[in-house]
Amino acid sequence: MMIFDTVTHIVKHYQPTVDFLKNYYANHEQHYEEYFRYHCHHVE
Repeated sequence: MMIFDTVTHIVKHYQPTVDFLKNYYANHEQHYEEYFRYHCHHVE
């Protein structure tokens, strides 16, 4: 299992907007695909 650092970007660039979160997810989608499959059942 590999651990990817996706937090540093949030810590440095966070903006409290939905657009920021959507862009963040789009940029790190490959890392979250498996995570969401097992941990986030209602992501809409």
